[in-house]
Amino acid sequence: MIRIDNITRGRFGNKILQYNSLVQISNNLGLEPSCVQWDGHIFFKNLVNNKPNNKPMRKLTWKDVLNKTDNELKEMAKNYTLNIDDPSYLLHNVFFKITRKDPREYLELKDNFKPKLSPDFIHIGIHIRGGDIRGSDGNNGREIHPASYYINAIQEIENDKELSSNKIYYVCTDDKTFETYIELVKYLIVNNIQSKLGPNTYNNRTLKQANNSYINDFALLTECDIIISSSSTFAIVASFIGKKNKKIIFYKKWLERNIKHEKWGNYTNDYKQEYWYSYDNFWIDISNGGNDYLNIWKIVE
Repeated sequence: MIRIDNITRGRFGNKILQYNSLVQISNNLGLEPSCVQWDGHIFFKNLVNNKPNNKPMRKLTWKDVLNKTDNELKEMAKNYTLNIDDPSYLLHNVFFKITRKDPREYLELKDNFKPKLSPDFIHIGIHIRGGDIRGSDGNNGREIHPASYYINAIQEIENDKELSSNKIYYVCTDDKTFETYIELVKYLIVNNIQSKLGPNTYNNRTLKQANNSYINDFALLTECDIIISSSSTFAIVASFIGKKNKKIIFYKKWLERNIKHEKWGNYTNDYKQEYWYSYDNFWIDISNGGNDYLNIWKIVE
């Protein structure tokens, strides 16, 4: 068995990534999955539930997953139940190694949360990272991409002759005070580009105030044809859930920062540096094209 007894303390995107790690490793190794109740049980169909366990527990870490073969992991599981609670940190750092089955098979939104978007338009979701990185952990907004990136991405889309001229852009964020949001919305209005705010963005609710209303912006992003992505796992997981073959755009300078392994935390020993590199490597894989489930379309300045 492999199990989650405490869902990660991270936000919604990280929780989905941890759950994806559970079900993907379960599939890869032929282990029965078990999972405690979490937000996803409200929103998704047929999630794994908590099951009894009769074996001693052994923690399965990100380092185990990245460094060991399937056979070695199966050996670990012979006499133990594998546990991936924090601080196992099986999040986006292990995504490309373990994801061998379409995450949509494990993560399908319930029908009442799915937006009904007109087939007569190309729907483009824009995600701007928000208040979760205002504090020291987010280096006071270091991970928020500039408005120029979003504007350049829109121009790439508008100039693409293979795309229909009927387009709607949706701006989604949980913090409308950042300059990126203000400049982008002004650009859309001045240039008469058809656009709307995501439902949660329109209501100006933060995650703490929203009583789970963030699902409305998330569900909208999952059904878009194109996503202009942020550095947030909220946008990442929306890219591999819902509508298939979405075209995803990423910010070139953000990817380059990770390729260079520019330091983003106070890592003072080799283990922590490896941990930091493991997350950078996710973005390096993105820059190399991703995989069948995370379809990288364009990388934009």
